[in-house]
Amino acid sequence: MEMTGGIGGGEHAGQTARSAGRKGIGARPAAALVFALSLAMHLPFLGMTPMAGTEGHRILPAHEMVRSGWWAVPMLFGKPFMTKPPLHLWLIASSEVIAGRGNVLVWRLPSAIAGALLCAAACLFGARWFGRTAGLISGVCCVGLITLWGQSQVADIDATNTLAAAICALCEIELLIVQPRKAWPWVLGAGLSLGATLLTKGPGGLPIILGVWLWGGCILIARRQSVLLLRDILVPLLIGGAIFGVYVWFARQSLARHHVVPDLSGVQEGASRLYATSLAILAKTLLTIPTQLLAFGIPVSLALPAYLSGRLREQIPPAARPVATAIVGSVLIALAICVLSGMDNPRYGYPVLIPLCPLAGALAVAASRTVDGAKPLRAVASGTAIAYVIVAAALSVSAWRISHSRTQLPILIASTSFALIATVWMLPRLARSWNAAWAFVPLIWLISVPFGIQRSVDRSNTSGFHAAADLRRIVGPAGSIAAGNAVISKPEIFYYANIPVEFYSDHKTFVPGRIAPGQWVVLDTLERKRWLGEPGVHLEHEQWLCRNASTDYYVAWYGEK
Repeated sequence: MEMTGGIGGGEHAGQTARSAGRKGIGARPAAALVFALSLAMHLPFLGMTPMAGTEGHRILPAHEMVRSGWWAVPMLFGKPFMTKPPLHLWLIASSEVIAGRGNVLVWRLPSAIAGALLCAAACLFGARWFGRTAGLISGVCCVGLITLWGQSQVADIDATNTLAAAICALCEIELLIVQPRKAWPWVLGAGLSLGATLLTKGPGGLPIILGVWLWGGCILIARRQSVLLLRDILVPLLIGGAIFGVYVWFARQSLARHHVVPDLSGVQEGASRLYATSLAILAKTLLTIPTQLLAFGIPVSLALPAYLSGRLREQIPPAARPVATAIVGSVLIALAICVLSGMDNPRYGYPVLIPLCPLAGALAVAASRTVDGAKPLRAVASGTAIAYVIVAAALSVSAWRISHSRTQLPILIASTSFALIATVWMLPRLARSWNAAWAFVPLIWLISVPFGIQRSVDRSNTSGFHAAADLRRIVGPAGSIAAGNAVISKPEIFYYANIPVEFYSDHKTFVPGRIAPGQWVVLDTLERKRWLGEPGVHLEHEQWLCRNASTDYYVAWYGEK
């Protein structure tokens, strides 16, 4: 790999990028195309299922913001819920305000838009750096990353975080490597997007940003341009840090005015995940996270070994090569940071994959220019199309097995069949003309149909919506509930049950003697064991509230002693 490929080439790379931008007027229509394609893939599934997973942790505090008018601090059933910063909650609340009502489609819409914007951004940066054809391929590659599709169909924070972190990293590559003549718009963009990721997931989006900073900083030092570090890294850092700092100060002041004591357990938990706490965790992360991330990123992640091999790298114009090299170096450093942080879920590292989309576009264009490169490129394209069809068939079978819905079966069969037809049509023509690659656009959309149905059925089966019906039947509409971990784990149960709940966020206070008798309580397995271990405690009318694998609680009447 060219460790110093960009030394002394910043001005030349900047000129090439700008000339590519002038030639690539088609980049904007291409970005609009991938934006529309992404929305068309995800919008139909936003309103299909009730809240599930951790969606309630985002939706319910956002809904409370709209209801109460207090947007400074997220609240969950009357208690501060500060496990994550509030930017994505603000987006959900804003969507509800604009729509004039709240429902799952409205609450999930910001994630779908964020996912579509991410694809458009990959297209525009790819076109700016490597030309409009590479930009279009970059955008389609981003749309086709199946591993990102789930983010765009739920109300969780990941789509917003991936967008903000990726935009910051891409802006920093533009600043540190391309060195545009007008730097301050990019400085401002990097600072604002850094502030956005800090306000969405705290340090959760930083690995790829730190990777770009470390790589780009070394390049500037090698170029003897260390003074630019102050403008290109320090200023965005100050802007992003100031945005986050202002929010922290404002939230503390608001809490004091409302005489509310925050629960900072979520902040403490997040701080504990900034580094691997043991060699065992470090070894486990080293063996799993990079491998899983690169596997989830196929075919885009294949750009890494393709570029490192050197043969295709030489086909990229020399002036644009430093950008490609910076992407590779930054991603490798980011993967190392993911390992050192002890990352326990590859989903947290998805922003690392996004810069590989422009690199994949550049390498695809480079490979198409040579006979030696075109042959493996056609093999990758053909293999990807075949893999897409296999995935579509597997998802269709999975969706049918867990739903047995007669209305969905024709849709599953039709989408998978048309995906197969598109692939069969494309493969022989791809050997003669690259124009056949346009079939990837409808192919990706067709595959998203069984994915969306399978995902929706799975989330419906694991939602607390079904348990809520049982809870309301047991307690009655006039009853009241006290709960602890059940609210933290499955808050949608209590929202859909529409019964007043007293939420105890601290297990030390959710104990007999601190709870007023004469009401229903919802206990998880550990809480039930603790309650029954208290002297004189007898739980009456106890029932097991278990409607699916993720709902395992006990409902009981806590009467007078």
